[in-house]
Amino acid sequence: IDYETTQLGNARFLTSEEFADVSRRSAIADTIAKIVGCEGPVHEEAARLAVMDHYNISRMGNRIRPAYDAALATAKRQHGVRVIDRVFFTMDGNSEAVRVAAEDDERMRKITHIPPTEQRAAITQLVGDSIRIDRGELLQRFSRLFGFRRAGADIQRSFEHQLDELLDSVVLDEAEGTVSLSANR
Repeated sequence: IDYETTQLGNARFLTSEEFADVSRRSAIADTIAKIVGCEGPVHEEAARLAVMDHYNISRMGNRIRPAYDAALATAKRQHGVRVIDRVFFTMDGNSEAVRVAAEDDERMRKITHIPPTEQRAAITQLVGDSIRIDRGELLQRFSRLFGFRRAGADIQRSFEHQLDELLDSVVLDEAEGTVSLSANR
């Protein structure tokens, strides 16, 4: 599945005073809900940056942050936005979907913005497609799947952590440097 960014329409310019105005909280909550509905599961930082971009906010200062947090609380109450491990999602969202960067994607996700559940699903699918795969080759395929040209240190760390989670939970097995689906799965 291609990773699609939310189409919010024309960006709005708001001053910090306007953004913090209580009368705008519902509109900002609606924006958060649209982003989560389209991009979810989505990392909290990616959602926050999308809101900031839409409202032309350059940084989260001492007026903007509390207003954003209040709008997020409203989005949770009114739109069913949920948060687990810094990842926003809706109850009807598919947390097992693996979403890849489109070739013309100008806003590629950082590895830290890809939910752990999505990373684990990607690793499991890649191993399932290969029956048995060398750990290094799996890292390269994982990296390319999400649109990264190379597996830098942050990607390697994230990959290793998610792979260890899958090995510890006996979803995958590893023997002699190759990874396969667990027979106990």
